[in-house]
Amino acid sequence: MKKQLLIKFIEGIATPAEQEQVLAWIDKEEANRKYLLRLKNLYVISSLPSKTAHKKEFYRFRKEFLNISKSNNSFRFSLLRIAALFLLVIAISLNFYQYFSNKGKIENGSNITLSDRKMNTLSFYTNKGVKGVVTLPDSSVVWLNSDTRLTYPEKFTGKYREVEISGEGYFEVKSNPDTAMIVTTCKGLKIEVLGTKFLIRSYEEDNESQATLFSGSIKLTSPKGRYSRDYVKKLKPLESVIIDNNVPIRVIQNADTLKSIAWKNGKLIFEETPIQEVLKKLERWHGTEFIVKDYSIMSCKITAQFQSESIVQIMEVIKYCSPIDYKIRDKQIILSKR
Repeated sequence: MKKQLLIKFIEGIATPAEQEQVLAWIDKEEANRKYLLRLKNLYVISSLPSKTAHKKEFYRFRKEFLNISKSNNSFRFSLLRIAALFLLVIAISLNFYQYFSNKGKIENGSNITLSDRKMNTLSFYTNKGVKGVVTLPDSSVVWLNSDTRLTYPEKFTGKYREVEISGEGYFEVKSNPDTAMIVTTCKGLKIEVLGTKFLIRSYEEDNESQATLFSGSIKLTSPKGRYSRDYVKKLKPLESVIIDNNVPIRVIQNADTLKSIAWKNGKLIFEETPIQEVLKKLERWHGTEFIVKDYSIMSCKITAQFQSESIVQIMEVIKYCSPIDYKIRDKQIILSKR
């Protein structure tokens, strides 16, 4: 096994084909499994804050790679334990965010799209598997999750600072008592703020929308839908509102704000999460497509936490903690029951 490929696997940047190659190598020999575990631990230690420890362990890590053992044993090791290992190891800082500003500076034009200017309006879109940050004309900052579109004027004028969003975004709104910001979602949900921090999630294909307040105050107005009139709610810090036209509106007190914006910090957190929601987030997170062959698996719930793991590593963990099996075919992942 080439050392360059093992390095890519440990860092989580190997291609699906390369990941399968490494996993097969791990499964073949007990010595291979032990060797990769040892190198993974050394790599984690080398990523600790201490500069002295970092340098010492990094050189040790490099030395280990330059002396890969070619000895073979006849023991077989389960891939599942290797996958579970990645849940327990300190996550390596490999959050690949593309940053851009309202001036049209884009770091990765193939993934983040700036639409043509029409009537002095700017529109940013983050593809699936991509995240971004936008600085608005008033210096407010918006973090965009994958598959999200943000539209706003090149310059705020008039009584309100009006912004539109389809997807998920975390807003840090610059305070201006004279000019409120109004954020309108693709489903007509309106959030009025003066200066605050809040999260809004409203994807066109999702049944529900959710707003979570971190600090300050916001006024939320939802179109009437199944109700006889518009729903208006003033949120307090740490309150969250979930709106679905098919069910009663839910207000959550003391919302788990860290979990809500885990994606902003490059993390995926699932706690007894229905597999349908898990797959939806993974599709947006990794830009892959899931095909379900056996719908009996849709009753499964997943509890796990990921950061820099690849989609193959994530699927191995899901396989470990559920009756779900999978096969990878190009950019598609076919799911079945074990």
